[in-house]
Amino acid sequence: MAIVGAVAAVFTAYTSYKAADEASDAAQDAAKQEQEMARQQAAAIEAETAESVRRSRDKASQAEGQSRARVAASGLETSGSLDLSLDAMSEEHARQIDWMGKAGASQARMALLGGDMRAAGQNARADQFKAQKWGAVSSGVTNVYSTGSDASWWG
Repeated sequence: MAIVGAVAAVFTAYTSYKAADEASDAAQDAAKQEQEMARQQAAAIEAETAESVRRSRDKASQAEGQSRARVAASGLETSGSLDLSLDAMSEEHARQIDWMGKAGASQARMALLGGDMRAAGQNARADQFKAQKWGAVSSGVTNVYSTGSDASWWG
């Protein structure tokens, strides 16, 4: 009967070790996937931002060009307050486009940081499973020893 107990203790320790090892590997894989998804998300944000900036520059350029063309068609000279107004329009467009680029870059950084944080959480889970794996070995050795002591194997 003691042999059956010892075999059961070894089998239990082995299956616990194996399960914790597989869970650790899965958590490490999940950490890598989190970081890869974050990189892909950041790249998408950067691409969307670049396209939005490009479109905004085109619209701003068209608006500014149309305004200058209207002024020129009216026969007015572009000096004084009219010239200041057109310059102010150009400066405001530039500020908005600059902000759009900075906001997109910030979103991309946050996506990467979020991926790093989620990956760190998965890596911490992997470490916990590694500890459980070695705990299973220790527990198995203890159980086999206890079973052997009960059967007077150890003298």
